[in-house]
Amino acid sequence: MANFAKRFFKDIQSRDRKNVTMPRRYLEKDFLPHIGSKPVRNITAEDMRGVIWRNKEQGFDAAAG
Repeated sequence: MANFAKRFFKDIQSRDRKNVTMPRRYLEKDFLPHIGSKPVRNITAEDMRGVIWRNKEQGFDAAAG
């Protein structure tokens, strides 16, 4: 996941999104600590829901949506 994320940010930044601060913050704070060690092909919908619900439980409804 971590290697994929690096390539993803490099790609979106070069294409159309010059400021990746917020998406990178979500990735580094929320996703990588919980699922960053998994290969992308092994990440499940349940893994993603877990990250999203943790944000929601912490009061970050906008980030969870």
